[in-house]
Amino acid sequence: MRNGLATIHGYSRLIDPIALPPQYRPYVDGIRQETEVLGKVVTNFLNFARPEHVTFALVDLRAIAQRAADELHHELPSGTTVDVQGDFEPVDGDEVMLRQAFGNLLRNAAEACDLSGVVPRIAIVGRIDRAHASCWVAVEDNGPGIPAEERERVLDRFYRPAQAPTGGSGLGLAIVREIAQAHDATLALEPREGGGLRVVLRFPFKAST
Repeated sequence: MRNGLATIHGYSRLIDPIALPPQYRPYVDGIRQETEVLGKVVTNFLNFARPEHVTFALVDLRAIAQRAADELHHELPSGTTVDVQGDFEPVDGDEVMLRQAFGNLLRNAAEACDLSGVVPRIAIVGRIDRAHASCWVAVEDNGPGIPAEERERVLDRFYRPAQAPTGGSGLGLAIVREIAQAHDATLALEPREGGGLRVVLRFPFKAST
């Protein structure tokens, strides 16, 4: 399916909309947009059907969060800001999978804000809890938040709340939870003070002796 979609998308990119009669130009844009969306959906399905091998190494959570933000800079809604702040501790993890987890959280946060009509203001905040040998990383947004009765359900595979954007697979947060579990981390969704959502990942690390 992914190969077929890539072929359709590739051919659509070869069509110059300017060379077409004006009434047909929106159809080319529609083909491009829909094949991009479906390609992302297929990739998400493959992440469950064919889990990646986890390669652990000592990783810098701040650097991973910042890289995820930088990679999505041109994909997120216009005007979106992502601020990485606070204190982080190196942990044992798979950099590729963790970058995917942060990327999913940033996309979800930005889409929720955009749908509610506000310019996304996202913060990735790190906090070290040495008493429990853990590093907390919270992704906070200024969007509408998620009702309490739906916060657990949105972590289920394929569940899509009514206010979710169209074209998604309902796998974004479920994939984040899978990645967290692979790293012996916990995942929690909380209301953000002042409005919005706060997604907290708690990673264990080896306490110094």
